[in-house]
Amino acid sequence: MFACANMDGSEKHKLLVIGKSVKPYCFKNVKSLPCQYTANKKAWMTSILFEKELHLWDRELVKKN
Repeated sequence: MFACANMDGSEKHKLLVIGKSVKPYCFKNVKSLPCQYTANKKAWMTSILFEKELHLWDRELVKKN
């Protein structure tokens, strides 16, 4: 899992859950999740994934000004 917020907690990034399966069977009939889900072979946070998530959050904060 990856949780991220600014220093005072006023801006919070949506929780990121990392799993092994791209389409887990337990999510078969789920339309939406209250978090973001991604997958990789070992279900680890990689530097590439970390950087991608920070860039996405940065873009969201820029849009909000």
